[in-house]
Amino acid sequence: MFILLPILIPILVIQKIQKKKQDPYGIHTELQVTINKWSIGNDRPAVHYGYMYSDERFERPVLDAFKISIHHSYREQGKVKKKQWVICTMGYYDFIDSWYGDYYFDRTLKEKLNEMGIEEDTFHELVHTKLEPLIKLIEQEFQQTEEYRVKEGQEVILAAHRTAEAAFNKEYGQDEYKYCYDVFGTLRNSVHLEELKVKKKVQE
Repeated sequence: MFILLPILIPILVIQKIQKKKQDPYGIHTELQVTINKWSIGNDRPAVHYGYMYSDERFERPVLDAFKISIHHSYREQGKVKKKQWVICTMGYYDFIDSWYGDYYFDRTLKEKLNEMGIEEDTFHELVHTKLEPLIKLIEQEFQQTEEYRVKEGQEVILAAHRTAEAAFNKEYGQDEYKYCYDVFGTLRNSVHLEELKVKKKVQE
């Protein structure tokens, strides 16, 4: 009869592998103004402006992926052996777009942790400690790319758009902004803007 003796602290292992295909979900290269031409029968113009992303996306050439697993060492008949549980595999760009918790099922993870004999908090601490340097490295590399610069620029544009839209609609009425301005803050309908200003003065 032999006794199974797992080590007290499980080891989280990150194995670098290669994917065969590129990640197809790069950032859309452009924000584009959409022109919507329809009326709902009120006193607003028939045209209002929205936005969409272009179909074209940035290529993501890095094929690196990382298999995350936990290893336990134990003795069997005097020999040291290892047992491993694969948690998930994440591509290089997955660390940019999401977190490791999106790549496993909670029920499956709990079954594995129960088999390993470790608490979920201990598991997340292991993963965080091991993954943090890798995530920082990938983020630093990604921040040197054109894709990152475009992504940041789009987020600035959209944040400014949301702020301007909220302020304008608060002053002139719900949804009025899109009848006057586009996502880049360009005035598209000066006539309707003047009408709104006149209407506001009359109301005051």
